[in-house]
Amino acid sequence: MRSPNRIIKYGVPCLLILIIVISVSAMFALIPIPDGNQAKATANVNVGVAFCGNTTQEAKVLIDRVKGYTNLFVLDSGANPISRNQTAIEEICDCAVAQDLNIIVNLGHIHSQVSWFWQLSSLDGIMQRWTERWGDRFLGIYYNDEPGGIQLDGNWTDWFATHQPQLQQNPSLYAIYNKMQEFKANGSTPQDYDLEAQFFIHDVLQEDPGLIRLKDAEITTFTSDYCLYWFDYLGGYDVMFAEIGWNCSIAQQIGLVKGAARLQNKDWGAIITWKYGAAPYLDTGEQMYNQMLTAYQAGAKYIIIFNYPIIAGNKYGALTDEHFIAIERFWNDITNQEKAKTFADLSKPEAALVLPKNYGWGMRHPDDTIWGFWGPDSKTLQVGTVMGKLLAQYGERLDIVYEDPAYPVSTGGYRNIYYWNASNANGQTEPANSEPLQYTYNVVNTYSHDSNAFTQGLVFDNGFLYESTGLNGNSTLRRVALATGNVVQVYALPDQYFGEGITIVGDKIIQLTWQSHIGFVYDKYSFALLQNFSYATEGWGITYDGAQLIMSDGSSTLYFLTPNTFQITRQIQVHDVDGPVVNLNELEYINGKVYANVWMEDKIAVINPQTGQVEAWINLSGILNPQNPDPNSVLNGIAYDANTDRLFVTGKMWPQLFEIKLVPVD
Repeated sequence: MRSPNRIIKYGVPCLLILIIVISVSAMFALIPIPDGNQAKATANVNVGVAFCGNTTQEAKVLIDRVKGYTNLFVLDSGANPISRNQTAIEEICDCAVAQDLNIIVNLGHIHSQVSWFWQLSSLDGIMQRWTERWGDRFLGIYYNDEPGGIQLDGNWTDWFATHQPQLQQNPSLYAIYNKMQEFKANGSTPQDYDLEAQFFIHDVLQEDPGLIRLKDAEITTFTSDYCLYWFDYLGGYDVMFAEIGWNCSIAQQIGLVKGAARLQNKDWGAIITWKYGAAPYLDTGEQMYNQMLTAYQAGAKYIIIFNYPIIAGNKYGALTDEHFIAIERFWNDITNQEKAKTFADLSKPEAALVLPKNYGWGMRHPDDTIWGFWGPDSKTLQVGTVMGKLLAQYGERLDIVYEDPAYPVSTGGYRNIYYWNASNANGQTEPANSEPLQYTYNVVNTYSHDSNAFTQGLVFDNGFLYESTGLNGNSTLRRVALATGNVVQVYALPDQYFGEGITIVGDKIIQLTWQSHIGFVYDKYSFALLQNFSYATEGWGITYDGAQLIMSDGSSTLYFLTPNTFQITRQIQVHDVDGPVVNLNELEYINGKVYANVWMEDKIAVINPQTGQVEAWINLSGILNPQNPDPNSVLNGIAYDANTDRLFVTGKMWPQLFEIKLVPVD
């Protein structure tokens, strides 16, 4: 909240201002102000001011001014004299709670030498004391300030030059330093920023002794930032306040914090801070109202006005009459049920833009830093261009998130998902989860199939089908003559293994087992067992894209593995417009797409292996007629002959295997 010297922040307009993103939701004319003497209504959002003064009397004066049209008071004393006095803090908070205000307390950083709070041997006692004193009115502690901004705007080059002993004692930072020296020598830029993200998340935040102590005492933690919200949450903060009001795109700030909060299941808020680096500091009352309303419409749980500094002749701080009028007007509007119904709901998961993994670009202007260590790279222009277009299209309805397997975008319920590097031939950004195409089928040929074969894997190679069958005690690896359905070669698995998916890599066959966490590698010609390998998940389906193995485990996840070491290199979440697609079973890689059986469904998903989007559904209902009455006799088995463009399908204990042609459904 408190950064008057941040020239980069206040002096440089945001990237998106250059693209002229105008939020329609901010265009509201002034209306008459309701009578402020009525009993205070109840709001579904925390609305308040941050007190940054030096005395209890100043705090009480401000509380008295806003008590009728706010429900939150942030005691933002930080390193102020109040922080040194527990009695003063509790007196101010008592006053706020008596006026039905919730409270958040800022007591500075743990390294502050003036705060009694951080000198306590444990925070458990004070947490108990304040909970008993104020109940659920005590919301938590505001700790530190703008950690992401400090990371971006710190002078790391000077720090490295003057802190060599400390640098060598921090392995993460030392690794980044060596990385910078290496790239400086060859003039290139990094391919990823995993080291930088790990340093910020772990070393800067998770290892911060103050955050650790607050977490140990189960105290909710708050802070403000103007960038890197995704990583602030990963570092341990419970609630992030997006700073708006300065010369930035409000839609961009809200998109970043809202997207991070949605996927990581956190709360978020907005704090309206300085527009100017000198008096009057804050924007006009009308603009403040518009900014508060925009944050409210976007789903903010907290909306706060940063009231700093104390301006000579103004007993309230930086807030003036026009600001108080704007706050009261906003409060009256959102607590009036009929009025509130007229405001657009911008909080629903309409669209998401997915940025590269750990891409800590500041996004304030084209030359902004990446993690404070690097300048723009080859992705920057594309990211900025796509983001600008989508913000112009969606405004505050856009969430901006990051590639992260721990928080897949498919869980957000978005109607449209865009990726930073996904454009059509005309350079237009297209949604990554538009409505999938629909196909049915024509049967071209029908072949015999062993009706006792519990088919779990199927692949075509050099004129033969290779098949994996399941069930303990009946699992096999087979070579099958297509024309006759005769099994011409077979290997029986030991009884403890339940055979699953197979694929062919060169002259080797790779076979999974279901719950044994073991896979087998065979010679393709002799079926001699060459080696086994392990994996942590269940084994369902597997295929090969010419470079990597692709594996399913019955969930919505596809795993990509190296074919020699079987190490996972990445994973994607499969989804369509309705959300995650689970029970992914047997797989086949065909012309750049992954075809997947869905267990217990008469349909095949056609999946984009880069994004996880289901681009098409193939409906095979009625292909087996009559159907096997056994409920386990389900569609499972896809094979493709690339030389003649033939697609084959079968199922568990099906007496037939079908060659089909796909037919688009209008």
